[in-house]
Amino acid sequence: MRISHRLLCFATIATSILIHKPSKVEPWACNTRIPRVFEGPSRECHCPSPIFSTKHLGEGTSGVARKLSDTASGQIVVVKTHGLRHEDESEEAYLAFIQNEYRTASSLWHPNIVETYDIYQDEHEAWHQVMEPLAVRLDRLLEVTENASWDIIDSIFSHIVQGIAHMHSLEIAHMDIKVENIGISAAGAVKIFDFGSAHPILGAGGVPNLAQGIHGTLPYLAPEILKNTPYSPAAADVWALAILYIRISTGQFPWEKARLWDTSFRMFCRDDAEFKPTSGLRSIGDLPDLPIDSKSMRGPANVLELLPRHVRPMLGRMLDLDPASRPTVDELVSQGWIKNSRKPTKAELTRWADVPDISDNISVRPELVSYDY
Repeated sequence: MRISHRLLCFATIATSILIHKPSKVEPWACNTRIPRVFEGPSRECHCPSPIFSTKHLGEGTSGVARKLSDTASGQIVVVKTHGLRHEDESEEAYLAFIQNEYRTASSLWHPNIVETYDIYQDEHEAWHQVMEPLAVRLDRLLEVTENASWDIIDSIFSHIVQGIAHMHSLEIAHMDIKVENIGISAAGAVKIFDFGSAHPILGAGGVPNLAQGIHGTLPYLAPEILKNTPYSPAAADVWALAILYIRISTGQFPWEKARLWDTSFRMFCRDDAEFKPTSGLRSIGDLPDLPIDSKSMRGPANVLELLPRHVRPMLGRMLDLDPASRPTVDELVSQGWIKNSRKPTKAELTRWADVPDISDNISVRPELVSYDY
């Protein structure tokens, strides 16, 4: 029986589905062919009636996202349609990719992670993943706003860190942390999504499961990823988080690519007049206050000088060139400026975004409603 005939979201006989709450799941335990209905957890999903409106939200590397709303109740969900299999991709690899992303996403329960409700296949054999909607994607918010307070920036970042910490506690690395994969709900909750690049931190027997190849987005990639050697996915996430903080707070990336041919990155790696490479950056937070236009500023200070002093010690460690010297996400969570941070209120986000009400921005500011799930 095709899954489109099953009792799933948007089926003509369905008005709601009650699903059990999952326990911890190992998303990479099964690489076999995906059945018509994937094994693994789903969520409670109050589904729209057969009559619904739809809005195209955006296209990403692995699919197209649409917002579906019940015309009777007004309830909204987001449906990500996975792209068709490439000609040079085996069916087993294609189905394994979809399975891994779904089972990873549906196993994650946390206030700062987008909920994934279900997955189904239509009569054209396309796979559709059903998720909770967001009011605005973080990069869209940054495009139309400026001069956010450090308090709001720290608040947003702290909740991203808490979401990633939850993933790492389940031995899962995100591997594609970026502003485009962060959203904010109508209630003001910061949410992480897109788990297509997720990677297990530990393998069988608790042995570190090193990643290989390029996973993620170029400006966020740690230098070890670009060396074509195995690397720690957890340490790569920590580096990406540091780049994310710089991107949110300054509106720019510190460099295009973490390679020495990139002038900005080469300056970052050299910390004295003779341009000797630096092996560790953990003491960067102890730098004295220097004028922003200092001609002698080289090395990490050139990147971190525009950030508030309270984040410099930890950001410096997160950007240590030695992955083994970077802090864990648990260490990040224990930082006072992260641990004591609060969720930004809708009023604060509204003032930042200059919209009447973030919960209404689908109609007020439709250009903000876009996802690349």
